[in-house]
Amino acid sequence: MILLGPSGCGKSTLLRCLSGLEEISSGQILMDGKDITNLEPKDRNIGMVFQHYSLFPNMTVEENIAFGLKMKKKPEEEIKKKVKEAMEMVELTGKEKEYPDNLSGGQQQRVALARSIVQQPKVLLLDEPLSAIDAKLRKSLQNSIREVHKKLGLTSIFVTHDQDEAMIMSDTIHLFYEGKIEQSSNPIEMYTSPVSKFAATFIGNYNILSEKQFQTVTGHAIIAPEGIAIRPETLPELRACSAVYGPIALVHFDAHYDTIPEYFGKPYSHGTPFYHAAKEGLVDTSCSIQLGIREGLYGSEDAQNSANLGYESLKASEMHHMTSEEIIRKVYERTKGTKVFLTFDIDFLDPAYAPGTGTPVQGGFSTWEALELIRGLKELDIVGYDIVEVAPAFDGTGITSIAAAGIIQEFMALIAWRKKNGNL
Repeated sequence: MILLGPSGCGKSTLLRCLSGLEEISSGQILMDGKDITNLEPKDRNIGMVFQHYSLFPNMTVEENIAFGLKMKKKPEEEIKKKVKEAMEMVELTGKEKEYPDNLSGGQQQRVALARSIVQQPKVLLLDEPLSAIDAKLRKSLQNSIREVHKKLGLTSIFVTHDQDEAMIMSDTIHLFYEGKIEQSSNPIEMYTSPVSKFAATFIGNYNILSEKQFQTVTGHAIIAPEGIAIRPETLPELRACSAVYGPIALVHFDAHYDTIPEYFGKPYSHGTPFYHAAKEGLVDTSCSIQLGIREGLYGSEDAQNSANLGYESLKASEMHHMTSEEIIRKVYERTKGTKVFLTFDIDFLDPAYAPGTGTPVQGGFSTWEALELIRGLKELDIVGYDIVEVAPAFDGTGITSIAAAGIIQEFMALIAWRKKNGNL
């Protein structure tokens, strides 16, 4: 179970109330039908993992994990057995005699997790345990926590303000807003059927239009005081084009594919979903191509996954040695006159280089090269398009705002030309 919401909305306060670290002013806390409202924290059989590890610096890993069991005066042999099992479960075998100062942040958080589960609690509370961990390690720890949860059959309540983490980790999400639960549902329902404007803007990337804006864009009037939420998803667009034209070619300018069927057991279709597009028969992979794929530095397996699905890839390092004309020619040769769905990720232009080299492992195009590429696609039979990652291009994390504006303008000029002269 995930408690999700912005900072200050009451998530951690609720967790502290459940654990007994904070008194409640009204109501009851029930566990298995038993009122535990007035029980001391030590008597609630609830484990808690904090954001800041809270390990004893003067104790070894195994001493930290065993501390609670020793306080309960458990037999020494039982303590050794349970500590060993807990360390194996969180993959810390061999670190028994290490002190916290010698461990990475991820390892310290694993110790904190082991210290909680070794007590065999009925409920495990986790208060933003991964917020101080770097992005790559966070994915691994998310997996570890889910595995521990499944193996032990625990009820786990996990607090986070990270929407992606909530979608990955949860069976149920309770979305908090200003001290109240705004929406409770499974992650798919939360994503596709938000109950309010706040839920729509907090989960994912809905565009919210006013009634007037919606009427201007569509020509239809609708009564919706909170606005109309439109999510920018590529998969429905591909389905719509494929329904009219049959399998189409997908030409994709981006730093990565989405070539995996699921992520931590959940369907994964964020961004341009190459896997689902291929499996649903929406695209002809033999005519499709992805340009500018990241590699090396990111440890990406996308190129191999895409090849397995029948797509062709041009890596960033390969494109680095090609002229715009050569890249454009490659696109035309691959698509073979097929009707094309074009996706263009502005942020993929932002270069990233392999350490110690001048070889880009992502993007690396100049604004002028990008404009040349877009202009060169004029004769493709484009029947659908998606331009993505616009916001990062303007918020300082991607290419400059001026460059982004120029590229968007050129892209929209291409689209306007296709609308006038084609079947878009």
